[in-house]
Amino acid sequence: MRVTAVVLVVLLFLFAGCKKGGNPVVPENPDQQHYVEWPGLASTPWPMFMHDPQHTGRSMHKGPQTGAVQWQFDASESIYSSPVIDENGTIYVGSDDHYLYAISPDGSLKWKYLTADEIVASPLIAADGTIYAAHGSGTGAANGALLALDRSGNLKWKYELVGIPSQCAPTISKDGKTVYISSGDMVGHPRKLYAINSDGSLRWTFGGKEGQDRLDIYSPAFSPDGTTMYMPGYYKLFAVDTSGVQVWEFFTGSDVSSSCVDIAGNIYVSGNKQCCIAPDGTEVWSRSVPNTNEPPMPSIGWDGTVYICSGEAGPPSGQYIHAFRPDGSLKWMQCVGALSQGHPVSDVEGTVYVGACGHFAGWHGAVLDSSSLYAINSDGTYKFRLVLRSADGSVPDISSTPAIGLGNKIYVGSDRPRGISLFAIY
Repeated sequence: MRVTAVVLVVLLFLFAGCKKGGNPVVPENPDQQHYVEWPGLASTPWPMFMHDPQHTGRSMHKGPQTGAVQWQFDASESIYSSPVIDENGTIYVGSDDHYLYAISPDGSLKWKYLTADEIVASPLIAADGTIYAAHGSGTGAANGALLALDRSGNLKWKYELVGIPSQCAPTISKDGKTVYISSGDMVGHPRKLYAINSDGSLRWTFGGKEGQDRLDIYSPAFSPDGTTMYMPGYYKLFAVDTSGVQVWEFFTGSDVSSSCVDIAGNIYVSGNKQCCIAPDGTEVWSRSVPNTNEPPMPSIGWDGTVYICSGEAGPPSGQYIHAFRPDGSLKWMQCVGALSQGHPVSDVEGTVYVGACGHFAGWHGAVLDSSSLYAINSDGTYKFRLVLRSADGSVPDISSTPAIGLGNKIYVGSDRPRGISLFAIY
């Protein structure tokens, strides 16, 4: 009986590890971080921005090992949006050309849906199959909107936002009944976090204040138990419960990014420093990091390593990935060229992937083109650097955050100059 019980436990563990579709590799060190069940979110390789509502940016699958382009899909304008991937391998991504694209695993177009403005942020795939996407980047005259579409690209409903959601990707409650997105500004509209029911009706809003109480338009991150969201604001991080009531606020000392959350509920946020904040809103540790970009967003590997991109004096000058241990000590840092608005993601083996854009001054004053996808091993050494090219041979910028799919593949968009492609890389 004891042997049978042990076998059953092992089988249950293995089946639980295969929750996300395909044949994921079980992490070698599952004791620190593990997969958080989220019934409202689709069980796919990469269903939302930074993979999950905790914004860990980590995959249960292996990413590319050598770095080669399998195919590229061309939109007609830049792709800043980070792609998402469903259980069949279909990729959904937005573009500045106002379309939401559904792309087959072989790179062919399945369908496209025309919206009223640019789609800068990632879509989201809910457990019921609904695809949520927001349009509005500030270049158009109209307010933004949150759209709900079915898997065939048919509109289910549309909720008009006040102002624009810009780079804010939607997230979803644990039960799948509520979608959250922030919006504001454009013509002076106060920034708000919207809670919208799955039928398209408004549940509540949070924020709408100016000055030291204003929010930033970034995607909220969830606590693992699904009871609390974390929203950046003016020199603050706000904790808000699912009824729209503020739980606490933490003074950050600078504008900060969207946050990520570990399995213990600790929140990581970056601005002029990298902060680890306990679930009760008190500081655990903080470390200064050079910031020459918009507030960079951290991510968390399976072993608890926290990754962040930030500027560094060099040489060579440019952007670096910093890897912090869970206690806040620096594990390693590695140069990844110039600046990027994308964020680092990691695979099951701890390989970190990030895109970079523009030029930077290299050794001895040489100007280097750094528009590449970088892969960094878990020990901080380079795995590969892949220079992507548009159809005319030019090198596009990469501001899209990569998404890791099945079959050792990663998908990333490209943007100006001459960047209009989604790349599939293996």
